[in-house]
Amino acid sequence: MAWITWWALVIGFAIAGSVEAWVSTQQISELLEDHRPRSIGLATFFGVVSSLC
Repeated sequence: MAWITWWALVIGFAIAGSVEAWVSTQQISELLEDHRPRSIGLATFFGVVSSLC
């Protein structure tokens, strides 16, 4: 069972680490700072993608 989920965890942590390394907190907050439909859609998309990894 651990082997089946291992690859997904490694990919998820690699993606999260890459985003943390190359995208600043300021860029993320500027992208998601308001309650417009675009910001809510992006936040939803990123949440779904991070959950799938």
